[in-house]
Amino acid sequence: GVRLIHAVLSWTELERVAALARLNERYRAPTIVVAVVEGDKAGGSLTVGGLRYDAQTGARSEIARVPEGKRRVITNHDAFSYFARAYGVEFIAARGPSSEAEPSARDIAALIRQARAQKLRALFIETTANPALVSEIARDSGAEIGPPLYTDALSKADGPAATYEAMMRYNVSALVAGMLKN
Repeated sequence: GVRLIHAVLSWTELERVAALARLNERYRAPTIVVAVVEGDKAGGSLTVGGLRYDAQTGARSEIARVPEGKRRVITNHDAFSYFARAYGVEFIAARGPSSEAEPSARDIAALIRQARAQKLRALFIETTANPALVSEIARDSGAEIGPPLYTDALSKADGPAATYEAMMRYNVSALVAGMLKN
């Protein structure tokens, strides 16, 4: 049979996850998306195509509260490219697309200068990432690190991101709060 494999990066765009869920149902493909969708179905929070589309609308309306010129954040690596395109947020990744990359001292200094010049106060680390680099950038730029973002894993059942929908709501809320400080 057909096996559909897709990067976790698409988790951060609800329309993409819904499309993947529909493809998974059609081809009965075992992927991580199926696990996410099934986990949320158990909580009763999903509908047609694996997602509640009001969550999509909610994400857009929350982000719309942030003036376009302030829709920038610094993260440790580029895990939000789909989210960026879907919601018009610029993510500046300290490590680029790989969480394993080691930026040069020149790259880090340039990012610190950019954060100062653009008055970026929204810095975030994913829950699964090493906070050292973003902590250094925050310290040297005068910015602060927001709450950790969920990308590669959900929280524990009693945490703020125990389902896919809760993860999206949590991340959007954290990002909006950070961007409003820019």
